[in-house]
Amino acid sequence: MMSETRVTSGPAPEGREFVAGLVDEVSNALQVILGYAQILHELDAEERAAAVDAIRHQSERLREVLTGLTSASRDASGQGPWQQRD
Repeated sequence: MMSETRVTSGPAPEGREFVAGLVDEVSNALQVILGYAQILHELDAEERAAAVDAIRHQSERLREVLTGLTSASRDASGQGPWQQRD
């Protein structure tokens, strides 16, 4: 009897955990940004200032996440997969 080998596609469990964490991080930040953006026009000046600060903070968080991903994806020469190789 021939044994079956199961082939799985996609990243290893560690990769799936990383992606799930990344998606969670980005989703949470976007939820805050979108939530405040939707009600910004309804807020008084003090609340609006707090909302703008929250939007700025979450945007900076997203930039840090993306900068980290960009850095992690670079090879030893400092080039990322999106850059042309000669």
